[in-house]
Amino acid sequence: MLNSIKLQLVIIAIWVLLFTFNGAINHLLLLYHNSYIAIIFIPAGFKITIACLLGKRVFWGLFVGSLITALLFLEETMIKHALMFALLSAASPIISIWLVNYLMPLGKKLQNLNFQKILMISVVYSIINSFLHNTYLLIGEGLTIEKYQADSLLMLTGDFLGSLIFLFLLSYYRKGILNIFHKYI
Repeated sequence: MLNSIKLQLVIIAIWVLLFTFNGAINHLLLLYHNSYIAIIFIPAGFKITIACLLGKRVFWGLFVGSLITALLFLEETMIKHALMFALLSAASPIISIWLVNYLMPLGKKLQNLNFQKILMISVVYSIINSFLHNTYLLIGEGLTIEKYQADSLLMLTGDFLGSLIFLFLLSYYRKGILNIFHKYI
C-alpha cells in the first residue's frame, strides 16, 4: 500500500513538473495554441509511457496530477471543466494501452516494443485523447465545428509528438527503466 502511494505521489510530481516545463518551453518558442493545447506536449509522452509500464495502476496519479495542473494553468473559462479534463487525461492512456495490447501485445516487460508498436501506440493514444477532450468541449462548451477540427488536429499533433519522444526513450532505455520499476511490474 505504501509503495502504491509513493508511486502515485511520484507520478503526480513528475506530471506537474513536466506540464510546467512544457508550458514554459512552448510559450518561449510560441508553440502554444491555448492553455490546454501545445504543439509538442511532452507530458502526453509521460502519460502513455507510464501507462505502458504500469497499466491501470497509474490512474490516480495521473488523475490528481492532471487535476492540479488544470486548476493551476487552465484559462479561467476552462477551470469549470478541470474535473472532466483530469478524468479524460488519466483514462485515455490506459484505454490506449489496453487497446494496443489487445491488438499487438507488448509483452510483460515490453520486450515486443518496436518501431511499429511505438507508432501504433502514439497514433492510438493521440487520437483517443484528442477525440475525448475535444468532443467533450464540443458538447459542453459548444465549440464551433471549425474550432473543434483545429483544436483536435493540434492536440493530436502535440500528443503524438510528445508520445513519440517518450516512447523512443523507453524503447532505448527499456532495461534500465524496467529495473527502476521492477517492484511495480
